[in-house]
Amino acid sequence: MKAFIKAFNKLLLRLTKKGREKIEADRKKKKDLEEKKFKTIKKQYNAILQKADKQADEKNLSERKRKNKRDSICPKCGSENVNDRIKRMQGSMRGEMSGHYTNLLLFGSGAIHGHTSSSFDTNEVNKCNDCEHEWKKDDYSYIYTRHVIEDKLNDIKYFLKDIKEAKDPDFDPKDLEEKFTSKEEKSKHLLDKAIDSYYIKYINDFWGETSTEVIEKIAKKYLSGYSKVWFFEEFNIEAIKEYTNLKTLDEFIKDEQR
Repeated sequence: MKAFIKAFNKLLLRLTKKGREKIEADRKKKKDLEEKKFKTIKKQYNAILQKADKQADEKNLSERKRKNKRDSICPKCGSENVNDRIKRMQGSMRGEMSGHYTNLLLFGSGAIHGHTSSSFDTNEVNKCNDCEHEWKKDDYSYIYTRHVIEDKLNDIKYFLKDIKEAKDPDFDPKDLEEKFTSKEEKSKHLLDKAIDSYYIKYINDFWGETSTEVIEKIAKKYLSGYSKVWFFEEFNIEAIKEYTNLKTLDEFIKDEQR
């Protein structure tokens, strides 16, 4: 009996030790996975910002070239003999003056004080030295990284909006202007149209290496107000995965481990 108890205790100790080892191994595995997820999210997040930075720089360069070309060639005669000219000066001046004055001969004192303020602006134009034609200098709005990101998030939003409307379109058979004979026919037409649109290519090109979780984080960071509300009203992970190359973070991790 004593031998049996001793053997049983050894087995129990061995099982307990293995149990602790398994718990510790599971804990380490979970920790490693969380660290890998964080690193993947950070890598994808920064990659998107770099991509947006690059596109913003390219668009600004293109706009500057367009501006310089428009400012350096006369639109009337085509001459490149062009220089800058200040067309007119616009501004305003305002002020006030107040004080008191006492006859200096009688009392020997007096004072007066006041101030003026002004602001002027100039309107610079291009002038052709050959035909003397003048035209306003071209201008463009500087494009920042956030503008690119907002634009790319809009691709997702509008595409998912089109998909949602295609799957459940408004259909009234009694409407004289209704072009379709059934709701199914209309749904198929709208779905084909949405799939054939340029949105899918734009989404895959910009977001293809980005998980849906990172897209959500970027949207929360860079969108605000109604734009943010509208985006998350339309954002549907299953729908975006069905029609594009986008994947979840877990799917990215599994692909990397293969």
